[in-house]
Amino acid sequence: MATRGIAGFQFVPKVLTDKPEIKVRANLGFGIDAKVKLTGYKASDFGRDLNRAMKNANQLIANRIGEALDDAMESSAWGTGKNIIDTGKLKDSLAVTATASGITIKYAAPYAAIVHYGGYIVPYGNPNLGKVYIPGRPWVDSVLRGGGPVPAFDFESVYREAIQAVFG
Repeated sequence: MATRGIAGFQFVPKVLTDKPEIKVRANLGFGIDAKVKLTGYKASDFGRDLNRAMKNANQLIANRIGEALDDAMESSAWGTGKNIIDTGKLKDSLAVTATASGITIKYAAPYAAIVHYGGYIVPYGNPNLGKVYIPGRPWVDSVLRGGGPVPAFDFESVYREAIQAVFG
């Protein structure tokens, strides 16, 4: 689920197969499949431990995705002639929070949406200067979904790492 000014996702696990191998599918606007072998594992503990694994994964993502977002902002790949980072206030306004069911990415700078999505501004609020078009540089979408000039964040490997840490 992504909205202007805030981007994020929620993890909704679905168990697709039964013992001795459990396959989990996450819907993050795209799918992630992870297989876990449960040899000698108590099935009654599965739900609790899966939630723990997802909470751990979301915390790992929250810790790591900030770096990926910073790298995307610093990239010269946007080709607009103007770097995303000017004063550093937008970059510094990033807050990533994790819960058991997802993460939220938020940039608190009031101009975050115009930099990300693009649009027209009136410089310094002075109508005599006319409107100026600011091209969008959707670094958050590029990191979350790919398809932009910077690589997408590898959610799958983080989920696999967290699931493997809990289930072995």
